[in-house]
Formats: sequence, structure tokens, C-alpha cells
Amino acid sequence: MTNLAHSATVSLAGLGSPRKNVDTEILIGKDILELLTAGMYVDPLCVYREYVQNACDAIDEARQQGLYKNGVTPRIEMFFDQSERSVRIRDNGTGVSREHFVQILTAIGGSQKRGRRMRGFRGVGRLSGLGYCQELVFRSRSIAGAKIGEMVWSGRRLRDVLRNVDASDRLDDAIREVAQFTFVPATDHPEHFFEVELKKVARVRNDPLLHEEEVRSYLSQVAPVPFAPQLQIGDKLQAFLNEHEVNSTYDIEINDGHGLVYRPHRDDFPISQSVADRFRGLTTFTINGIDGNKAAVGWILDHSYYGAIPKRTGIAGLRLRSGNIQVGSNDIVASHFPEPRFNSWCVGELHIVSNKIVPNGRRDDFEPSAHYQDLLGGLSLHTHAIAKTCRAQSIQRNRLRTADAKVHLAHEALALLTNGGAQEFIIDFVKSRVTSICNELIRLSQATALRPVDRELIAAQVLQLETALDKATKKLRKRSTFKGLNATKRVAYTRVLKLLYELSPNVNDAHNLCGRVVDALRKDLVARKK
Repeated sequence: MTNLAHSATVSLAGLGSPRKNVDTEILIGKDILELLTAGMYVDPLCVYREYVQNACDAIDEARQQGLYKNGVTPRIEMFFDQSERSVRIRDNGTGVSREHFVQILTAIGGSQKRGRRMRGFRGVGRLSGLGYCQELVFRSRSIAGAKIGEMVWSGRRLRDVLRNVDASDRLDDAIREVAQFTFVPATDHPEHFFEVELKKVARVRNDPLLHEEEVRSYLSQVAPVPFAPQLQIGDKLQAFLNEHEVNSTYDIEINDGHGLVYRPHRDDFPISQSVADRFRGLTTFTINGIDGNKAAVGWILDHSYYGAIPKRTGIAGLRLRSGNIQVGSNDIVASHFPEPRFNSWCVGELHIVSNKIVPNGRRDDFEPSAHYQDLLGGLSLHTHAIAKTCRAQSIQRNRLRTADAKVHLAHEALALLTNGGAQEFIIDFVKSRVTSICNELIRLSQATALRPVDRELIAAQVLQLETALDKATKKLRKRSTFKGLNATKRVAYTRVLKLLYELSPNVNDAHNLCGRVVDALRKDLVARKK
């Protein structure tokens, strides 16, 4: 059947006229606006990523043009107004000139950035907020502009246009219905800037777009902001990224009273309510592409690998970044670990530097390509190494927990020598128990999975136990508990009491029971003498 179908296709193609390009008018419908707003950006917080990456591109251009002078520094600011349910994102980049203002801000997929190694290059991200507010307002001014351009996209009007079956289906007609612009005199605005404002933000789920703490947390993970001063290794880490020409960092300030946004990494971080860990070092690496050129650079922060790092810390997982902006979530490469769970045990990033590996339109992954697949193959060498470290650390922790448990049992036995007398069967039992535990600890310390510092710790514990045992037994004198009984009975009673210690799962319970037995026997002996 397959061969017949293939033959028929070839025959029909051969019989037809030469193929021609489509020369009829092509309709681009208005529904594309819905797809490019709420339909494309399912997570509302992605709106901030889109506007921040455009702001970063504008700042890069302003740097190239030498616009930062007389103490003016690049800056991105976010202003939340809870009472008005609005938020503004402003940057002091190049801005948009008056002559290009309307054309640029009404273009759909018409960005001039493609091929210029810039972050936003598809020309659709600027409308990401339209699906989440009643009005989306753009304001801008270039260095040569005397007036400020303002364009308002009405989200409410857009929804009316999309629902109206009698309205034109054309995209350009819908834009003319939805967008309006004007130019106003500049007052206290910067000489060059771009600003986007979301007015009357819609309430979605837990209202994340106006949740300042949640926005700060999101930007700290996703945006190209500096490492926090509380991360001692941050300067070394940034120097490594600078060496490999990873894009610069940018100051983002939110008017929530907490100042600049920093990356979420700190020297200390929680594993659980009772367990914390600390970063101890830095591992860096590079991955070359199939063309032989550098495709990505990565870093991993070394720590104790106690287990899965809570997601709330904002640092868990090996993450991917392009243009120093995160692509996808923290588990984007989890499936490339031998066991996906180990992804949440690690803290690290892979920065894409090859222009042949491109984020997809939603920035939740990269466009499928041979270059991207080759990169993931190269990354697997490092994910396997991380998994090996996780397993080794887990084995090590289990052995250390075992050692701690044995040391506890030894101290429990030693306590019998100072709690309730020094009968001969107690001394013999304690000596046997502590000596046996010390031998087990010595064998445990010889395990290859343990670090030298842990071996030294166990050796010190063994020495402490042996010293305590020797000191305690030297102070005590053996005395016959059953004086007055013949030798046969003394041996029999002593043997029975030793067995109670040896066979009991709880030494303290055995000690209490033996004490009661000894007291009863002593009373019996006294009664016989009378």
C-alpha cells in the first residue's frame, strides 16, 4: 500500500503544472492578538520577564551609544500601586524616537533585533501584559526627542473586538480599534527612557502580578541581576561569567522598600526546618558544540548534598539561561539526570553562548535542533557526575549516622558504671559492649566513601570512648554481689544477669531489671541469715 501511494503521488506531481507562489491576499486574523497575549503567556509572571529582557536590550544599546554620562547609570525600576492596581516598568535605555514610535509599537513579529544577539527578537513580548490588564500603556522618549510618545492598548476593547462577529477579521483593523497614541510635552521624565504600565491589573489566582514579594522572588531567579553580597563566592562566580562574555547584570529596583533585586543564592540555605547547609566551593565547566566552538558555560555550587533543596529557596535545580535570562523552569534538564530527583539536590546554571541554540517563543525551552541536542548530550556528563556525588554523599551520611548511633550506645553502656553500682557482671558487660563498638567504628572509618575529616572525627570518638572506659573501670573494684552463696550459685546468678544485659534490646531496661533482681536476692540472703 505504501509503495502504491508513493507511486500515485509521484505520478500526480509529474502530471500537474509547475508550482507557483501564492499570489492572493493573505489574511492575518485578529485572533492572533489573543494568542500572543494571555494565550502565549500562561504564567502571568512571565510578563515581567518579557519587559525586563526588552529593557536590558535597550540599556545595552544605550551603552553602545555612550548615553550614560555625568553619573547616570543604567537602571530598571518597577513601581507598584496597589490602590490603583497598576504597575510600571521603566528603563533608562535608548527609548524609541518619535518618528518610529507608532510603527514599532504596533508591529507584530516585526522586531529589528533578530540576528543582533539580543534577547528579545520576535517582536511579540511587548504585548504580553495585554491579556492581564484593562489598559497597556507604553511611554517613551529618545535622546533627541522633545516630547514623550504615549500609546494605549485597551485590553477591554480588545476583548470586545474579538467577541464581535460583525467586526473585521483583519489583524490590522483590530489594532486600529484597540490602540491609540499621542505625544505630550516632557516634564520630569528622563532624557531617554521606555516605560510600560499595566493599568487595572486583572486578579488571576493569588494575584501574582501585584504580589511584590512573589515578583521579587521571580525576578531574582529569572532576570539578569547581580549575585547577592551575602554570597561570598559571588564575585568569583561573576568573574568566571565575565571571562566567558556572558551578558552583564542589571540593577532592578522595586518600590517595596527592599531595594535592588539580587539573585537568591546566599552562603547558607535551608534543607528542612531543622537542617541547613552551606556552600563550600565552586565548580565551573564549558561545553563545546558540534561545530567545535564554545556552546555553553556552566557552574555548580558545592555543598553537602543532604537531599532535595526546597523549591521555596529559589536555587534548586540545574537551570538554563540565555542572555543571562532563565529559560524554562528549574527542572528543565531533570530528565537528563540518571535519576531526575537528583536535579533538585544541586544548585547550578548552564549559560548558552552559541547563537545556534535559540530559546523558543515562550522561553520555556529551546528550539529543537541538532546543536541543542548535542548540548544536552554534553551536559549529561556533568549531570551523571552530580548524581554520583549525591549517591556518595548519601552513603557517607548513612555511615556517619550509623557511627553516631553506635557512639550513643557506647555512652549508654558507660553510664551503667556510674549509675547503680559496679557489680562484676556490669563491668564485664560494659567492657565487652564498648570494645565491640570501638572495633565497629574503626572498620567504619576505613570506608572509602568517607572524607578524611570524617575519618578523623570517628578516630577521635573511638579514642574518647576507650579513655572513658579505662578511666571508669580503674576507679571501680570488683566485688561479689552474692557473698554468702556457694561458688556454684554465684556463677549461675552472675551468668543469668549477664544474659539479661546481652539479650535485652534496651540496656537501661535490663539495668533496672537486674537491679531489682539483685535487691530481691540480697533480701532473701538477709532473711536466711536471720
